[in-house]
Amino acid sequence: MNKKFATMMAVALAGAMCIGFAACGEAKTPSPEKVEGSEVTAAQWTSAMEYFQKDDAQYTVDASLTVSYEFSSFPDPEHEGQTVSGKFSVIQEQRGVKDGAKEYLKSNSKTEGDKALEAVASAIGMPGGEFGETEEQYYEKTAQGISVYRKEDGKWTKTASGSLDFSRGLMSAVTEWEFDSCVYSEEEKGYILKEAIEGISLNYKFNADGKLVAFVLISEGEEEGIKMSYTYSFGISYAATELTLPTVSE
Repeated sequence: MNKKFATMMAVALAGAMCIGFAACGEAKTPSPEKVEGSEVTAAQWTSAMEYFQKDDAQYTVDASLTVSYEFSSFPDPEHEGQTVSGKFSVIQEQRGVKDGAKEYLKSNSKTEGDKALEAVASAIGMPGGEFGETEEQYYEKTAQGISVYRKEDGKWTKTASGSLDFSRGLMSAVTEWEFDSCVYSEEEKGYILKEAIEGISLNYKFNADGKLVAFVLISEGEEEGIKMSYTYSFGISYAATELTLPTVSE
């Protein structure tokens, strides 16, 4: 199984990129499908992408991630000579809020399909996951390092973390392509790939001020008896949102 295909499956099954709804405000982000993007210069493109890595950046991202799998005659690792088949989808509604050195991540996810999740996960060599749950985290960057806040058994805990996962994980999908690799499409009202890549389509949408306000990535593929479609879209708003870190139980 190639690296790209395996990584995309891991993102869905492990519930990665966990972002969601903050109780700190109701900033509204644009619907990616309805946004009509403007043309930008190369300098504006670069500036828009670099903003997401700034320490004092403030923005809110509302995202939707759907990964669908269809298994056809996939070898069953538990029964030699037998195969498994079926299909299911992992669906996440997500939000991420960045308030300078603080971030809030949350995800609400569910699965739909005609095959038991644990059996499918086992068939492709992935650990089974628990879905249909809500997961949230806060991150804080200080001179002493980065701390992550998680709720365990109804209580908030604080531990050391290697990075601000929201900035590193979610926005990495956006900054992967550069200005020269895309072209503005009047039909799509946004920037699409200049040279087609089999199984991948994307659309960057900028507002009149040159800020990125929507992004859509669609990928489809088939390998080793698995068909997969991956749709990831989000809208971005730049309203300042103040995050209040949770109180940690002693």
